[in-house]
Amino acid sequence: MKEPKLGAVDKLNRVFIYGTLIPGQVRWDHLAEYVQATEPDSTAGLLYSTPYGYPAARFDGTNTLPQQIQGQLMTIRPELLDECFELLDEVESAVVGLYHRVVVETSRGHKAWSYQYGIGIDNLELIQSGSWMAHIGQ
Repeated sequence: MKEPKLGAVDKLNRVFIYGTLIPGQVRWDHLAEYVQATEPDSTAGLLYSTPYGYPAARFDGTNTLPQQIQGQLMTIRPELLDECFELLDEVESAVVGLYHRVVVETSRGHKAWSYQYGIGIDNLELIQSGSWMAHIGQ
């Protein structure tokens, strides 16, 4: 996992989502209008259940962890890229845990932004399957 840096990654137009931003989930409406394409994907990391009804992820960054977080790779419409990430950064940083945007590499070899949980991860329940949808029975 890499912290966001100025330069080429500023215009990275993909986001890997793994929880409440997935279509049909409670925060999908924040992302829906910006999405150009979507496909299932995964990335190395650990997924946790929070007591607040949403998941928390920590990404490996080296893609060497045996655990995979299951999710969706969303391609954001280029003309809406800045607006999309301005909104998502605000939405994701407003919750307990202080999510922050990082670059991940998916199992299909795509670089994408994703939101990593910031604090208190040690007190959370690990989701062994790596899938929020399976965890909530969907």
